[in-house]
Amino acid sequence: MLLAAAAGAEQAPSSGRADIQGQLRLARGVPVVGATILVHAASSRAELYVTATDEKGFFHLDGLESDTYRFEARREGLEPLVKDALAVRYPYRAIVEATMEKAASDAAAATAPGPPPAPGAAFDVAGTVRDPQGSPLADARIRLMRPDGSADPVSVPTRADGGFEISGVAAGAWDLEIEGGGFLPLRLRLDLERSTRLHARLVPHPLGYTPAPEDLMPPEEPIPPAGLFEDARSAARAEAGATGTPRPPAAPPSRRAPQGSPSASAP
Repeated sequence: MLLAAAAGAEQAPSSGRADIQGQLRLARGVPVVGATILVHAASSRAELYVTATDEKGFFHLDGLESDTYRFEARREGLEPLVKDALAVRYPYRAIVEATMEKAASDAAAATAPGPPPAPGAAFDVAGTVRDPQGSPLADARIRLMRPDGSADPVSVPTRADGGFEISGVAAGAWDLEIEGGGFLPLRLRLDLERSTRLHARLVPHPLGYTPAPEDLMPPEEPIPPAGLFEDARSAARAEAGATGTPRPPAAPPSRRAPQGSPSASAP
């Protein structure tokens, strides 16, 4: 069940831009920790706002233009929560309070595959990563991976101003990860059809929080081409054959005369 109000009792700061905030819970009021919150204009995915729920299930995004937005909340093991027409109007805060439910199966909670990529199309992915106070976060890690593993992952750190850019990213579906030391990771699916800009806000990793299994997996690394190591061994054998250097014979085992036996030089 999703409850949303575009005109809450609270007013947003006088910046000309609006906020979205709220809380996600399970049954009996248990907070949902570490859910990825994704917000973008209903008419376009060119600009994405992303954060996570904190130890009490709260989240906060700011700097949004007055518009109608799509709201998504995803957490491993839970049914995705989607609101397609969330009205955000300055100077008010949009308030989202919802109860998430356990997923009936892993397939139900999985992100649906995106559309096939357009041949030859490539776009830029850029953005800014900030901490809960809105300060730029340097050295956060941005990682892009194909869901089917058909391309090597791409990884870049954020600069001192929290910004990053990845140019020439092929169109189609990509899994995006944003990680920073001491913060909950953000994970979302990007279906690139145009250049995209992200506004990410990380939240602290709660003490005693048990991460999802996917949080414990090591980062993906590029896979070497098939036959790379066999080609290297073949080249080494060919080089050894070309030199014509014979392998030295093995030394014969040493023999020691039994104790008390006569020496070979004795008369």
